[in-house]
Amino acid sequence: MISPRAQTVGMLMLALITGWVAGCSKKKEAEAEPLPLARVNGVAITEEDFAFEIKRRSETGRPIEDAQSVLQDLIERQAMLQKAANSEVMKDPVVRRELENRQLGQWLDRSLQVERDAVRVSDDEVKVFYEANQKDYIKPEMIRLAILYRRAGAHDSEATIQSVRDELQAARDAYLADPSGATQQGRQSGFGSISASHSEDAISRYRGGDIGWLDVSARDFVKPVNVIEAGRALDIGAVSDVIVAEDGLYVVMKTDRRDAQIASLESVAPGLRRHLIREKQEHVQRTFMSNLLAESTIQINPEKVAHLTVPSVSTPEPPVLTPLTELAPNRKDPLP
Repeated sequence: MISPRAQTVGMLMLALITGWVAGCSKKKEAEAEPLPLARVNGVAITEEDFAFEIKRRSETGRPIEDAQSVLQDLIERQAMLQKAANSEVMKDPVVRRELENRQLGQWLDRSLQVERDAVRVSDDEVKVFYEANQKDYIKPEMIRLAILYRRAGAHDSEATIQSVRDELQAARDAYLADPSGATQQGRQSGFGSISASHSEDAISRYRGGDIGWLDVSARDFVKPVNVIEAGRALDIGAVSDVIVAEDGLYVVMKTDRRDAQIASLESVAPGLRRHLIREKQEHVQRTFMSNLLAESTIQINPEKVAHLTVPSVSTPEPPVLTPLTELAPNRKDPLP
């Protein structure tokens, strides 16, 4: 049987051993933890910080002095950062927003933008989309017309309108009598020189009356619809009689035609690829934001939100212009 004195001695020995082991453990931990190069108000400056500063200076062409000078710069920088963080300047909402924007920009460039830039679209994806939406790549029937035009309005007398009609008819007949001469053996388009001398359409008269390619399925023509429809009904190279429209009199010629056709996959593939890449990038962005919000705890105060208001944007009134005569009432000569 162990005596009470022996039990007490044993407990003391156990405590001493336990304390010695714990002390050794703490000593080893202290020895394992590397000491920093310096501390500024408890914030460590490490060898890694020093190495990064050397690398940064090398890459930017900044001078690298001795190690003590570099360390001193790091110490001063850390001291200023701490002072700035606790200053009134950092409490300014404008300054805080600018710093937040920079932080967000850096983060997004290294996260969301990396995911967006990684988006790829394969040839098979382009082909599948093209085949599923082929109707969207049908090129409509196109016609190309040339016109002779003379003004004539509802307020003109019958004699005036008849005179304009006769002049336009004479121009038509002159072209049909010698198409090769009017177009200089085909070197000019449409009605050639006849248009320049007899048509009043300012845009087309010096281009042989050519008004370009027209989509026959459209209804927003610049020229009257009945003139376009008359031109569509013609054979290529044929010329209409004089046509009465709401803005005057016309003679129209069909100079060319293209049948409706489906654009080939090869011709639309570059645009399709860009479209699909944009769609995928938008999906990446939506998913990125959805995941971000799902990971966040968001609380909204509906009562306060109900009282939020946004100031209305007023449309500025146009300036009142003062007549020049009021600015210089005594001037005899005109103002420049």
